[in-house]
Amino acid sequence: MLHREYLFKKLTAPIPTKDGGTLCTIQEACKYMAAIGKERELRRHWRQVRELMLQEADAAAVSWQLGLAVLKDAKLNVAALLESMERMTTYEPPPGLLPNGKLNVVEEDEPPTEPTEDSERPGSDSGTTARLTCPDSSDHG
Repeated sequence: MLHREYLFKKLTAPIPTKDGGTLCTIQEACKYMAAIGKERELRRHWRQVRELMLQEADAAAVSWQLGLAVLKDAKLNVAALLESMERMTTYEPPPGLLPNGKLNVVEEDEPPTEPTEDSERPGSDSGTTARLTCPDSSDHG
């Protein structure tokens, strides 16, 4: 049996599925796997996910293998991923945060400065990454 703390670990990134919502925690992944049916469950990629979970492997390893398994079964909700990415491309950083993700630290007697091309890293993409969001699972009870 898996430890409770392990079940509530968050995946490295939410995994939207076509047939089960968005997987955000190891526990949600376990419930999803329990509902996929014997035929899918016996496929090699799902056996690998199950083995990692039984070993209580780190969330990054489980997330990677789980994402591959969902993708291999053609159950990844690509539209949800694209929608999330679209929201992130129109992201406006909060006041005090430069587009490159760095804080705009201002001395009390200095006015804030706008970022210039010189202050941004060459080839940087505004420092944002596309992410789906999951409900806060801190109320596990």
